[in-house]
Order: sequence, then C-alpha cells, then structure tokens
Amino acid sequence: MKCTKKEGNKEPKAAEEDDGFLKSLYLGMGVGFAVGFWGASGSLFIVRPWRHRFFKLVNRLEDWIYVSVALKFNRFRRG
Repeated sequence: MKCTKKEGNKEPKAAEEDDGFLKSLYLGMGVGFAVGFWGASGSLFIVRPWRHRFFKLVNRLEDWIYVSVALKFNRFRRG
C-alpha cells in the first residue's frame, strides 16, 4: 500500500501567524494604554476646573473610606 498524500509539518506556519497576531495585539494594547493614560492625565493637567473637581472627589472618597472603616472597627471592638 503506497501513500500518495504528502504530510507536511504545519506547525511553523501556525506559530508564525500566532507570533504576528500577538505582536500586533501587544503593540495595540501599549498604544491604547498610552493614549488613554495621557488623554486622562493630560486633561487634568491642562483644564484647571477638572483638576480641582477630581481632587475634591478623591478627598471626599478618602474621607468616606476612613469614616466607614473607623465605624466598622468600632462596631467590631464593641461586639
């Protein structure tokens, strides 16, 4: 019985395609992160009212977390 079908190794071609896809994926993720980061940070650096509003929000959030933890800790000590 003679085999007429040639079987080639298809792994290298698939690996090359995967490498190209992963490189473009990582490059796109890096560019997307940089654009998003500088878009958000740049707007806070440039627009003063946004910067003040952002830091007021962060300050209120910090106060809320501190009070919540202090109250829960106080209930834990009593109970």
